[in-house]
Amino acid sequence: MIEYPLLKYAARVVPQSNGLEIHYRQKSYHFGLDNATKCAYALNLCNGKKSVQQVAKEAVLSPRELQTLLEDLYKVPLMLEGKKILRTDGYLSGRELFWRLEALLFAWRETPEGKYGFNLDRDIATGKVSENIVKGFCLELGHLLRSVPEELGLAVVHAQSEMVRNLYMQFYNEESKHGQILFKALKSWFKDEEQILFATPLPATVGLMQTYKAWAEKDSLLYATALMRDEASPLDAEVKPEEDIYLGMEKHYNVPSIIIEKYRWHANLDRKNDHGFFPEKIFSLYSVIDKVRARTLVSALKQIIDLHNLFRWNVYAYYKDHSVESRIELYKTFENGSFIYC
Repeated sequence: MIEYPLLKYAARVVPQSNGLEIHYRQKSYHFGLDNATKCAYALNLCNGKKSVQQVAKEAVLSPRELQTLLEDLYKVPLMLEGKKILRTDGYLSGRELFWRLEALLFAWRETPEGKYGFNLDRDIATGKVSENIVKGFCLELGHLLRSVPEELGLAVVHAQSEMVRNLYMQFYNEESKHGQILFKALKSWFKDEEQILFATPLPATVGLMQTYKAWAEKDSLLYATALMRDEASPLDAEVKPEEDIYLGMEKHYNVPSIIIEKYRWHANLDRKNDHGFFPEKIFSLYSVIDKVRARTLVSALKQIIDLHNLFRWNVYAYYKDHSVESRIELYKTFENGSFIYC
């Protein structure tokens, strides 16, 4: 039974004529209620500091009626137990910071176009970009995914406690071979393995790879914050057909089926394994986080979102004018000990 209800910071309550609609992680939940306005008011009072009785009294609801609603929300889950999240001394716990970061993540991700004014995923899904851009996108993603074992290895080695190290080791065991699987699939679109191995990544791709590695080495929470942007959960909304890049690849482009199959498999596996909440496990191991560190992590979340937007823009801007082969030809400048190109 919930004692001090805390509505997740990322959840938005919208009263309807026939009940309540709650939006969370781009998904909507409907709860049929007769007194939707009072219930909406009550939920907005659920800050984890007030008891069920206090909230019921302020909202003029019976404690039993409120408790029933809270338990329905807890099952989703949209509701948390405030006593487990908030500290009584007013300081910020790791758990509280995670849920506050989650709210910022989805607020900032609702406008993926950012300053670049486009959405690459949507343009691939609807067939608006060239096949060369799609191939370049797959290649650059391949670079990122091949870098994951090294990032996770750094996170394990530089973990700030044994408990954090064990969690990152578990995550390493789950994720480390995915890059190899996707790499093997990607070979079907290129002449040989060497072309992919020695293809020169775009600047934004390098920027992302180096950021993940640097954060994994510097601070366990910095890396966990970056993972918040990447990992999916069953609580996430289903990808809309007009933004499903793998469906778009099938419908509009001659992408080898093995690539679509394996990239889609990887995305679905993250969702199935609820990797979207792996960072919460890391944050929960920190009983208190000072304001300076919290601000650093808020900034880091915005940085990683912006970097991924820049990564997609870089892919689009480069490959609309240059062939994928232009990134492969660079490694041939030094072959058999001699420079071939100037």
